[in-house]
Amino acid sequence: MKILLAISSFKNYIDSIKINSHLKKKLNLNSDIKIFPMADGGENTSLVIKYYKKCRKIRLQTFDIYKKKIIIEAIIFKKNSIFLDSSDILGSRNYNINEINPL
Repeated sequence: MKILLAISSFKNYIDSIKINSHLKKKLNLNSDIKIFPMADGGENTSLVIKYYKKCRKIRLQTFDIYKKKIIIEAIIFKKNSIFLDSSDILGSRNYNINEINPL
């Protein structure tokens, strides 16, 4: 029997690659189990792109919505192109709307 695991991430808990790999190990069936990590464009999308495209990870210094300096990870997926998860900048989204700097 062939089994395909194609589970997206669980928000703020576990990314798609980890949950698919974990379930593959735990199922331990006498089957051909393949994993297919997925993303919907939200958090952890860069991890899924990196998984399929074998991209290089880089660290960038930027600032969050509170103007606090932060370091985030991004991936280089084409020459002169990077992809980053905006959720890394937005944080947990528990913020005061009056403190946000949209620039």
